[in-house]
Amino acid sequence: MTLQIKSADAVSGIPIMRVRDFFQRVVAWHRDSFDLPCLRDQLSLDENPAMALASELVAQGYAEEPQDGVYQLTDKAGELVRASAASKVSRKTAEDALAGLLERVKQYNLDANKIFTIETVVVFGSFLGTKDKLGDLDVAVKWRDRNLKDPDRAKTALAYARHSGHRFSTFFHELGWAEIELPKS
Repeated sequence: MTLQIKSADAVSGIPIMRVRDFFQRVVAWHRDSFDLPCLRDQLSLDENPAMALASELVAQGYAEEPQDGVYQLTDKAGELVRASAASKVSRKTAEDALAGLLERVKQYNLDANKIFTIETVVVFGSFLGTKDKLGDLDVAVKWRDRNLKDPDRAKTALAYARHSGHRFSTFFHELGWAEIELPKS
């Protein structure tokens, strides 16, 4: 179940959404810890507010007491990373969203310029229950390359991304998009 948060909530005067964004960046860097310089830099805080926030994150169970100046994220921080501040929606709204998604999938698959084909869309989670109010619509999408004989899939993917207007903030993100495979030795 996704943790529901209120966007008006705050931790030590810092909006909960900014704290969540910070934790999401930490996790996106494949880390499970942070230090005060990182916290200060990412949230543009002076030293005292950063120390107050770090102490409050420990007090509220989002981080463990620092070891050598490093704060370890807890499971509660992981829940905040995945938390939603969206209000619940009616089943009818979710059904309409699903119908819209399936129509977009149909249109996407008809476009020969797309480099993927969407093979399957699976709905799971609370939508499969009977409640009228849902926190979200959970879907999984299975796709495959449209041209399975592409001799340079990475080059094609990067060219497609650039042509679509996609810009990469780091080389790491560009590598992830291209899914470059290293030569086998």
